[in-house]
Amino acid sequence: GGRPALPDGTAGGALGSGSFGCGVPVIVLVNQQTASAAEIFAAALAHAGNALVLGTQTFGKGTSQAFVHLPGGHGLTFTVYSLAAGAASASHPLNDGVAPHVRWQWRFAV
Repeated sequence: GGRPALPDGTAGGALGSGSFGCGVPVIVLVNQQTASAAEIFAAALAHAGNALVLGTQTFGKGTSQAFVHLPGGHGLTFTVYSLAAGAASASHPLNDGVAPHVRWQWRFAV
């Protein structure tokens, strides 16, 4: 696939030409409730050029935690994943969330 033009006129990632190898465009849907591992996953795919991110700005957590139960009813929470390595910069800190390539607000039918 080619490099689609994004709304700001810049070239997007080469959809479907990354590690998926199937030649099918991948679109990741996100919204303001997308956080933790889902947010990191969306950012990684977009940064690698394997997907187009569609929706609204994500939550902005940028981390994913794990919890380990300890004896005596205690526990330990620690960060196991963090959004970094090129996806974050001084102009786009981790806690700002992931900006979609294409902004789209959808409504869920109940």
